[in-house]
Amino acid sequence: MDIIKLIGFAFKSYANGVVGFLLDPVTWIFLFIIIGQYKKFVSLQQNMYGGFTKQSTKELVTTSILFGIISGLIGTIIMTTFGITFYKSNGLGYLILLSLLLMLISPRYVCLSYSGGILSILILILSAILSTEKIYSDSFLYSLYNALDFDVPALMAIIAVMHFMESVLMWLDGGRGAVPVFMKQGEEIVGAFIMQRFWIIPIILYFFVSKTSDISGVITTPDWWPLIKSSQLGDFAKDAVFMATPLIAMLGYSDFAVTATVEKKVKRSSVGLAIFSLMLLVLAFLATKLYFFNYIAALFAPLAHEGLILYERKREKNGKPLYKKSDDGVMVLDTMPQSPAESMGIKPGDIVMSINNKEVKEISDVDEIFNEYLNFLWVEVKNGDGKKRVLEYRDYKNVIKSLGVITIPDSVFGVPYVEEKNISVFDRIRRKLK
Repeated sequence: MDIIKLIGFAFKSYANGVVGFLLDPVTWIFLFIIIGQYKKFVSLQQNMYGGFTKQSTKELVTTSILFGIISGLIGTIIMTTFGITFYKSNGLGYLILLSLLLMLISPRYVCLSYSGGILSILILILSAILSTEKIYSDSFLYSLYNALDFDVPALMAIIAVMHFMESVLMWLDGGRGAVPVFMKQGEEIVGAFIMQRFWIIPIILYFFVSKTSDISGVITTPDWWPLIKSSQLGDFAKDAVFMATPLIAMLGYSDFAVTATVEKKVKRSSVGLAIFSLMLLVLAFLATKLYFFNYIAALFAPLAHEGLILYERKREKNGKPLYKKSDDGVMVLDTMPQSPAESMGIKPGDIVMSINNKEVKEISDVDEIFNEYLNFLWVEVKNGDGKKRVLEYRDYKNVIKSLGVITIPDSVFGVPYVEEKNISVFDRIRRKLK
């Protein structure tokens, strides 16, 4: 029954926290940032779709907030139920500040793995220095340590849970608004999709107050609670009093799909991130038992996260592209909004083989067909699995002027293509050392 009380308490705390979240200046800073990012993304949509969009800035921002609030509730229930608590919270305010500063380098560095890992490593180094050197209480290092000090295992656990929620968000919402683009692979132009999503997430954290504090609304917890706690709490953790405090964070997902459809790529990345999250959570738990795991967890968070991104990007760059010229017909990268192709259900990766029984091999063949007066279309397409189907479209009131598809260009010349500029942390360091 204690578990049910914990879940109920999580609901109540979260409901109160969301009200404060909507009024928090940090929320509006994050909101301002993601609106700016989504405006750029929508502008790219308009360039590719001839002035049209499939998702507006308003829709992208609204879904980011709604999905973030829902995932924050689930994350809060997980953290409350299993017991992730902080003994000190001095440095958590700097965590958000560092995330914002890292975002100036690249939007994807807003991730807590980077800011949390950097601050944790700094805290551990300062702790090691202070334990071996005679440092006076009025010294800079001592003041810096006191200003930043927080529980590294608890923070790593929070990051693990947040990234697990991010993996769920990626699975459900990561492909929303994906924009088709052209990329250069060797001497060939191939199609790709760029994905970029942000989620503002309010969560509830639990901080030690005092084992003798007189606070209303106290509920009993299981004997093992909290599962991840600071060693400073010692044996009196189960008798201690913790205060629920809201924290606002922002998660971001930025990626591109070349070798797979957006749906498959997002789900593949989601599974990889979920595995990373579970490994970090295990390290956080071990860090409460053996101190040297604090270092392992703090290093694992940013390095493994960056390595996961590098692996996926290398796989996309070096793998066989899905969207490229085909000898069987015209490859469809995407359909235009409100077009016959979209209405018929033509999908990215489909190959248009014939239109109105006329074989299609090149883009020029499609253009030639639509030079005729057409009110009815029947289009034979083949998907990536080789399955063929015939699709129909009618418009007896108007002339059908085009199929409405974005296709792979016949030539590299004169084609605008994008290049991946978000180089990794490792590459940035390597360039600095050269």
